[in-house]
Amino acid sequence: MTTVPPDTGTPDFRRIAVVLDGAADQLDRYGWFQGSNWDGEQADRGTPRSEARQCAMGAITTAVCGDPSAETLPDATAFALWNAAIDAVEDHTRGIGAGNLTAWNDAEGRTHAEVTSVLRAAARAVREGGPTGDAC
Repeated sequence: MTTVPPDTGTPDFRRIAVVLDGAADQLDRYGWFQGSNWDGEQADRGTPRSEARQCAMGAITTAVCGDPSAETLPDATAFALWNAAIDAVEDHTRGIGAGNLTAWNDAEGRTHAEVTSVLRAAARAVREGGPTGDAC
């Protein structure tokens, strides 16, 4: 699981980038999924949801709170970090002709490698100047 830097009240770029890299690591370790935040059949067979295959959204959620269900976000601070991470990825996917993270993840022909590449590219963009890559 990702270790997110301590909370300072507002999601800073460093925390957002750590979440995005953690989401990519999650997918590389446990596998990528389409159509739901996690593979429910795997979970039904006893795999913890946090170790089941996940979509990009589920992996971001797991990186924030340890579980792929957004319903498990514990408080407003976690929700703000989760939302900022999603916004950063969507800023990046809009730049490559997409937008909505869920629709982009679930598009026919999408691959695990494309998803982890975009998560890592969005993390780099955040580190280099914020979610849109603009200088801070």
